[in-house]
Amino acid sequence: MARDRANIRVDMLANTDYRDLGLAAQHLYKLLLIHPTLNYAGVADWRPGRIAKITRGVTADDVRMAAKELQAGAYVYVDEDTEEVFIRSFVRHDGLLTRYRLPIAMANAYADISSPEIRRYFVHELKRIHADDPEMKCWEEPRVKSILREPAEDMKAIPQAMPDSTAQAIGYGMGYAITTDEVTPGATTTPTATTTSTVVEGSGEGRKKPKRTLPADWQPNGTHISYAATEGINLDFQAESFRSHAEANDRRVVNWDAAFKNWLLKADRNKTRPAKHNPLWD
Repeated sequence: MARDRANIRVDMLANTDYRDLGLAAQHLYKLLLIHPTLNYAGVADWRPGRIAKITRGVTADDVRMAAKELQAGAYVYVDEDTEEVFIRSFVRHDGLLTRYRLPIAMANAYADISSPEIRRYFVHELKRIHADDPEMKCWEEPRVKSILREPAEDMKAIPQAMPDSTAQAIGYGMGYAITTDEVTPGATTTPTATTTSTVVEGSGEGRKKPKRTLPADWQPNGTHISYAATEGINLDFQAESFRSHAEANDRRVVNWDAAFKNWLLKADRNKTRPAKHNPLWD
């Protein structure tokens, strides 16, 4: 039974943990909820390259970085070997267990899961729902009842470390400019005393990453070069404009590579003028 709609809870915007996610991770999470391959067990195909093509300017690496942030927060689990991604709270919040015949569709979807880890995580979540509401009619279905006897493991109890390199990149992946640390082409700025910090769940206090001026030896990286070539952007012109803007405004940011990616995203494609002013990010 194919899904033709998604039940997305609007109250997740009130959840502090969700609000702490970067925009890239939030975007990926909602995209997975409406992805056509997502089944009634909350498992979808994990094809970063294909997922990236859904959003302009996004690469497979951007998708992987956003997924690592979600996995560090126990929102999803990615099994690269079986090419599956599991949304941990999908069954709990979708409401399918109370709808006619959908529990059977869920049981069939569980049977199709290839990843041993995802199978155990799914059973654990189903057992939690059963413990919270053991009177639901769905537990009378033999195929659903049999799942409760399968091996289970708490996904949230498994450390899902997020490497520093990934943590630094989260937020500007998926083609978004979401922090004041990223430079907007042509924008004027007002210096502030704020410091951006990156917090990894379960690591205790956040590890603050200091803002800094543009290093004298900074150069566009391979991602910038590839993106500029694909989009027909004059990279040398944009890099020089970027350096001049940073120096003239005494800019200090946490991640200059991320800032330049944002600059390129708003660059003028005719290659002869600086990128247009965008007041949204002033």
